[in-house]
Amino acid sequence: LKGVITDLVGSLGKTFEGLARSGAAEKAMNGFVLIVKALAPLLPKLIDSGVKVAGALSPSLAGIIDKLDDIRDLGANAIYMTPVFKAASNHKYDTADYHQIDPSFGTNADFTRLTREAAKRGIRVIPDASLNHVGADSRYFDRFGNYSAQDQGAFAHGRIHAESPYASWFTLDASETEPDKQFKGWVGVSDLPELDKASPSWRRFAYGDKDSVTRRWLRRGAARFLHAVV
Repeated sequence: LKGVITDLVGSLGKTFEGLARSGAAEKAMNGFVLIVKALAPLLPKLIDSGVKVAGALSPSLAGIIDKLDDIRDLGANAIYMTPVFKAASNHKYDTADYHQIDPSFGTNADFTRLTREAAKRGIRVIPDASLNHVGADSRYFDRFGNYSAQDQGAFAHGRIHAESPYASWFTLDASETEPDKQFKGWVGVSDLPELDKASPSWRRFAYGDKDSVTRRWLRRGAARFLHAVV
């Protein structure tokens, strides 16, 4: 559990560091202080006491399945999950592929099994879809060219590709010469290219099409999704 908390604090630190670099220092500091205040009273209890926290879950979908009985016995009837789609970071808010579960958590089949086993115990699974931005290292943006063999990202290899099927998903500006200024990052963070939610193509992909992100994972058993941004 100490390791889980350490990873959480480390991820938060990196996020707020990015906010501060983007000029949102006051927002970053205020948010960090609020989170520290919220966590502080809980840390001694979680680390030092005998409080049972679902047996300290394994960081995988299979691990959650193994502990579903414990979760039910705690009185929980829902599991909220931070993003589990494929992504480069440990926090997974920089989605690389909305159609794939990150290998560090398991497989698409594991997600379906989790939702089915949870439903048998009266527990709903609610994932965070993170549909406000993607990762720079994603098949949709592909700044580093890691997905060129399977797709053409809107910013593949660090250049604007207007012909990309994903170009309309982002706010791109070819008049700028610096790559970091040629697109809009969420709160200025270049690792998180912000999606244009008004884009018809993006809307079809996210929720409009029969095989859209939300419909696909609802068919796999998700009870609903969380959609939230700062």
